[in-house]
Amino acid sequence: MNSEYEDAYVHKFYSKYAKKFDVTRYKTWPKISSFLKVYDKPGFLNLDAGCGNGRNLPRTGGVWIGLDYSKELLNCIVDKYCKVNDQKDLDCGTLSKKNICKSELKYSLVHKSSSTPHVSFNLIRGDCLCLPFNSNTFDIILSIAVIHHFSTPERRTQALQEMHRVLKPTGRILLYVWNEETKFQSKFKQIKNKDYLVRFKTFDRYYYLYDHKELVDACVKNGFNVEESGIEQESIFVILKKQI
Repeated sequence: MNSEYEDAYVHKFYSKYAKKFDVTRYKTWPKISSFLKVYDKPGFLNLDAGCGNGRNLPRTGGVWIGLDYSKELLNCIVDKYCKVNDQKDLDCGTLSKKNICKSELKYSLVHKSSSTPHVSFNLIRGDCLCLPFNSNTFDIILSIAVIHHFSTPERRTQALQEMHRVLKPTGRILLYVWNEETKFQSKFKQIKNKDYLVRFKTFDRYYYLYDHKELVDACVKNGFNVEESGIEQESIFVILKKQI
């Protein structure tokens, strides 16, 4: 497999079907909610890496940055929240439609607000393979159904390494990937080994399907301790902390 699969079967999909996909993704999974209830605190600076349509961007706790490669999905968030900013007390910031690279964004542009009690978040278009943030920045990172879209082992490893780099030593990551056990559903079409195309409407999306041991081993190899793992919504989840 090569990265061209991502252009053809990930980026083009979300560009074409963002609004239709948006209406199918509206509820936060129970484990995500319980994780945030335990770990998210006022004053934290947190990242939703691959935030999609924003369904997991919390409304309580710390300040959140939502990052996604798809400008169409980010615009779904802008359409839902920014136009009612006064009523919702949400700050979608000035970065919502700008393509940010690491050289353009400094930590000073992504700052916590200690003067306002409400939750705020900024939206940034960026790449999970090159997160535009300084090292040791975030208290919490969410990676919900993201890294299984990267089509080579090297790129999946790079995504883990980037999250490791920007996570604080005391921080936590909640990461989900699709479970290999789902491959028996009729919508899955195997390309090679664990590489699959999954039909949505009339378009296929690319997925790499993990098994539990493989995901845990990959996280440990890239500098994490796995504090908890399990299955939810046909996906494997892990809670990660940096190895000391």
